[in-house]
Amino acid sequence: MNSLHHALTEYLKLRRTFGYKLDRIETRLRRFISFLDAKRTSRITTALALQFATEQSQRAQATSIGYLCAVRGFAQYSPASTRGSRFRRPVCSGLH
Repeated sequence: MNSLHHALTEYLKLRRTFGYKLDRIETRLRRFISFLDAKRTSRITTALALQFATEQSQRAQATSIGYLCAVRGFAQYSPASTRGSRFRRPVCSGLH
């Protein structure tokens, strides 16, 4: 699972070179990787992303969408995402 932590560090470094601060996104992605660690997997799948984003019922819908969008951006960058997984863009537009 160490490769996910490394991939996240590289992803954040790349995005920050373009001027993004990513404080909230970094927190969300670190939580997601901890979630994957607890599941004992290093593969990013749509099903796991949805489970992670919606696991807390008291979360506002906009917050769940923010979690999904953060995971989607990282999944597109990361080689750990499962081929064939689709993270649709329209719901995430403008939330980064």
